[in-house]
Amino acid sequence: MRGNSFLFAFASTILLLLLGGCGGGTDSVSTTAGSDNVDVQDTQLALELQSELLAMLASNGVDAGRSASRPPLGESNHVLSSVLQASPPDGAGDPGSLRLLFVPRLLGDYDGNGEVSLADVTPLAQNFGKNVIYADPAAPGGQDNPPAGDPYGAGHANWLLSRCDGDGNGVITSSDLTPIALHFGERADGWRVEWRTDDFSGFSAVEDPAGLLDGYSLGWRDGRVSNLAQEFILPWPLSGHAEVRLRAWDAQSGGFGAASAVQVYDSTTSGCTAGLQLVSNEQPAPFMAQFTAAGSTIDADSYELDFGDGSSQEVASITEFPVGHLYEEGGIYLASLTVHCGPEQATTSIAVIATPVPTTKQAHILAFSNTGFAPQKVQFSFLWTDEPAVSYTLDFGDGSEPVKVEDWATELPTEHIYTSAGEFTASLTLEDDYLGTAVASVPVSLMQGTPELNLSIEAEYIDSWNDSIMFDFSGSSPVTAVLSLGDVFAPIEIDLGLVQQYSITSEQINRLNRDEKATISVEIAGKTYSDSVLIPRKFNPLSTGDLDVLLVNMDNTGNILETFPGVRISLQLNKPFIQGSPLIRNYTTDSGGKFKVWTQLDQLSRKINPDGSDPIVLLPDPDDRAVLEADYIWPEGEITLSPFELVYGGTRYIRLLPRN
Repeated sequence: MRGNSFLFAFASTILLLLLGGCGGGTDSVSTTAGSDNVDVQDTQLALELQSELLAMLASNGVDAGRSASRPPLGESNHVLSSVLQASPPDGAGDPGSLRLLFVPRLLGDYDGNGEVSLADVTPLAQNFGKNVIYADPAAPGGQDNPPAGDPYGAGHANWLLSRCDGDGNGVITSSDLTPIALHFGERADGWRVEWRTDDFSGFSAVEDPAGLLDGYSLGWRDGRVSNLAQEFILPWPLSGHAEVRLRAWDAQSGGFGAASAVQVYDSTTSGCTAGLQLVSNEQPAPFMAQFTAAGSTIDADSYELDFGDGSSQEVASITEFPVGHLYEEGGIYLASLTVHCGPEQATTSIAVIATPVPTTKQAHILAFSNTGFAPQKVQFSFLWTDEPAVSYTLDFGDGSEPVKVEDWATELPTEHIYTSAGEFTASLTLEDDYLGTAVASVPVSLMQGTPELNLSIEAEYIDSWNDSIMFDFSGSSPVTAVLSLGDVFAPIEIDLGLVQQYSITSEQINRLNRDEKATISVEIAGKTYSDSVLIPRKFNPLSTGDLDVLLVNMDNTGNILETFPGVRISLQLNKPFIQGSPLIRNYTTDSGGKFKVWTQLDQLSRKINPDGSDPIVLLPDPDDRAVLEADYIWPEGEITLSPFELVYGGTRYIRLLPRN
């Protein structure tokens, strides 16, 4: 028999344990089946088995030395196990994938080299007589009754040994030569992975990701995870559905075997969900925001992004995330994601902050004595500036270090000495949350040198009733002077180059509690110039007659709380005004109470006493009319009295006003 010529060549290589053979191999996964040493008994057994195989081949008309290669024959005989594992897209940059994990099986290929040949007798001899455990011991082994255990875990050795049990009877014997003889010359150089992402179109082949293989997807030893199993990574099916199968590929003949069993994956989602995140949600504008959609339904019909700045984008697949969008101007934008799942939809939102954010808060700065001659001290006020804010920065504009504080009311300086002449701009910058700013400024104009200044003030009553007082000024220009009207009024800035007169009205005069001194002053280059004039307090004369007034409830600061039009007090003036003596001797109320009234020139209070003891006012409802203060005006409106107090209980006031 011609096949016997291979006997001695086979015997010379029988001691070599081929990588991946049943029960053997050098991968990290340990096995218990098989021995790493081939003894003499195994060699003799291998020779006997080879002789028997050659006889079987000859009887089938197969020349072992000249047999042509062909792809594996038989339905699903080349895949012992396959698993499809999903890694769904996360909506944050991972596009998702499917992992096809499988255990190849080429019937008769006991040494695991991808070809059925005489060499497959060697692992058969090494494992002769060993038992393979199947999931169902009563059924014959094979594709429908796989080996027991997890091929990718603890069952690895049992599965590896089953590769030599070609007839699937659970014991490795000489009967396992038959699969070698039947499939002799079949080979698999690799695997053609085929898939479809719906259940109505045909399967299509997946190309080799490396682009090196022609006609198939995976080489025999590519993607090895052990000496038993291989893996192949497929892209994520956008439909959420995938069906995957394998075919063994013979590169020499260009043919492939029958398709393996199909593994199916379907994404499972409950309801329609939307999740929206930002890689960073606060950056300076222009701000390229990166949106992710982790937690959203992975196989929705569409994903609609509204960026909150008037623009939007529709995304067809969750694998297109992250999605970038440019915010060109500062602001706080509310971006939203709407996920459409058939008739259902879900929406979520997130804030995007492109700094600086425009602020609605206001900064204010005023300057006093900001014109004149250097060196000069300039006073600053920041009244009406909004708070709180992140910070307030005062820049004097003369090259000195700006002052930055967190609380303008207590920490900002209110004065600064300008040592040189020039045109300056002092500014206050308010920084709000997210670095939005508001800026206010005021000019400072100073000349060099010291002027010759003639500063004077005169006061003149300008009508017979002393309704107002006119002040006349004189002085050099440009100089800003400060006019002070005693303790009653806030200081007033006077630009002597523009204003030469200033008047106060009768209403202001009537607020004076005593004689006051009006003073005008200006500080130039460290020297103060001033002049003053006395403003006398005036009293109005009274004639005899009746005074009808309206009762009004007030608080301690003079604010009217409520009026009582139903309560009237008529005062009967018995004597005319005599300076230094009681102004009013007696008067009565509508309820018949009798009162005494007197005044003193050195105080505003006029007490009303029925019996000369503690201050008391008799009113219809004294408990509700606790405190009093009053103005008296003749019904005809001809004479106005200075305000005076009516005290009840010593704690609160009510004002008595005339009816107009």
